Amino acid sequence: MKDYIERLKKFEDYILKLPEITGCAYLGSLGRGDIDEYSDYDIGIFVKKKNLKKVREKWKYLISLIGEIKFSYAESEEDFKAYVSDNFYKIDLEILEEHNIPYLRYKSMKIIKDTGGLLQELKEKAKKLKIPKILVSKEEFENKLLQCRDSQLYIIKHLTRGWNSSAMSAVNFESNELFKLLASLKGMKDYEFIRVVEKELSDKELKMFNDTICNSLKKEEIKRAIDANWNLINYIEKMYEKMTGYKINMEELDLEIKKKIEEIYLKLEKID
Repeated sequence: MKDYIERLKKFEDYILKLPEITGCAYLGSLGRGDIDEYSDYDIGIFVKKKNLKKVREKWKYLISLIGEIKFSYAESEEDFKAYVSDNFYKIDLEILEEHNIPYLRYKSMKIIKDTGGLLQELKEKAKKLKIPKILVSKEEFENKLLQCRDSQLYIIKHLTRGWNSSAMSAVNFESNELFKLLASLKGMKDYEFIRVVEKELSDKELKMFNDTICNSLKKEEIKRAIDANWNLINYIEKMYEKMTGYKINMEELDLEIKKKIEEIYLKLEKID
């Protein structure tokens, strides 16, 4: 880690000398100062619009100042990823046009360069932001629930056709989508939630989520996971209703879907 911090110093020295870069900050664990050998190194660079193209063309060189690049790629026109050194440290470099949006993650950033004072201003504004209790609107939530019901029918139909691999994959995909939905009710994105899931979920919730994961291609196991997904869907619905006061009103639809699924189950048993 000491060698890596020294390499960051080399990166910082270059950033401070480059006039086209008006701001640079460390984000995430690097900004908070609680990094370890497994942490990603999130770096934000801020540039005036006229200099964006020129600076973005330097992204590989900028990362190479931190360590020898093992492999790298551009995830988008502004987001660049790389793994460096023999320890394969992950670098997540964003090269952004200057803006005045105080994203929540800016509140703990460590400012390396701030020519016009913009980053300090964003940091102070971000500190005043409140974390939204629920990160999904009523419309988005209901659409997600309908997608889950769509998946239930899709899965059982594929299972009937003997496409067990497709059915298993779809079950586990739905499990992941339910996980994201549950995270949004806890006020977090799924990638944030996964880090604290044991603290945020009760033993009952952890068991419900673990039960949704399908562990084999056997029809019995896939059917078990389908039923577990239903249980989690209904649990998340009730949680949302309790938190918001909204009524989802999908009981009649559920009765029809479950009736159809039972019919398909009976066909499966005859096939077996």
